[in-house]
Amino acid sequence: MHRWFNISAAETDLGYSPIVSFADGWADTLEWFKVHWLPSFDPHAGLTGLSKGTEDKIQTQVKGTKAD
Repeated sequence: MHRWFNISAAETDLGYSPIVSFADGWADTLEWFKVHWLPSFDPHAGLTGLSKGTEDKIQTQVKGTKAD
């Protein structure tokens, strides 16, 4: 998934300036995903364990996006 947001209007009109640089924010984001999102691989479970972990993460996300 690729997303990019143009903040030039906020910079021009509001004098906005990011408090975290893109490079620092991206590094923090990658680290968060490694810790909280990527499925862990259990060598004893084989690919089944990897698939199950991925499916669990997807179902967690789906539950969080349903309107109540």
